Amino acid sequence: MYTLSIGHYLVIEDELKKSDAIIVFMGSNISRILYTEDLYEEKYAEEIIFTENYIPGEEYLPENINYITGAQASKKLLIDLGITEDNITFLQDKSYNTFDEVVNITKYLKDKSYERVILVTSPYHSRRTNLLFKKSIKKNNIELEIINSPTKYENFEESTWFTNRENFTNVILETLKLMNYFLIEQFNF
Repeated sequence: MYTLSIGHYLVIEDELKKSDAIIVFMGSNISRILYTEDLYEEKYAEEIIFTENYIPGEEYLPENINYITGAQASKKLLIDLGITEDNITFLQDKSYNTFDEVVNITKYLKDKSYERVILVTSPYHSRRTNLLFKKSIKKNNIELEIINSPTKYENFEESTWFTNRENFTNVILETLKLMNYFLIEQFNF
C-alpha cells in the first residue's frame, strides 16, 4: 500500500502568502512558468528568480553557434506574458540539476533580507525541492519561510499517479532521486 500512496508523500503544498520572491525550478518549463505568471498576477510576489540550466552536449558546440536554453526560453515566455524584465532575476550560474539550482539560488539569497519565498515546481518534485532548499538555507544561516506551491498546470493525481505512464515514470524517478538525497546529497551542503 505504501508504494501506491507515495504520490501523497511526494507532494507538498502550503497555503499561499504574499512573499518576497517566487523561485521557479526549471524542469517542465511551460507548466511551471504559467503558474509562476499566475502567482505574479495575483500579486503574491514581484520578483521571479530562476537559474540558467546546463544542456548536455552544449560544450561541444562551436562558439559561433547561438542556441537558446530552456531557462532563456522561460525568461522570454515570462516577458511575452507581460512580466517586466526588471522583475525577473535570471541567475547566470549554470545548474546541472535541482541540487545546483538550490545552491545557486541560496548564494543569491545570502545578500537579501527576504522573509518568505514561494517555491514553484512540479507536484511530484515538491518534497525533494523543499528538503534541498531547507537544508541549503539552514547551512547558510538564512532564516526564511518557504511556501511550497506546485504548478497547477500538470496532470498529476496523488492517488492515481500509477495509472498514467508519464506520472508513473516521474514518481519512480523522483523516488530514486529522493533516495539519493537521503543517502548522499543532503551531506553535500
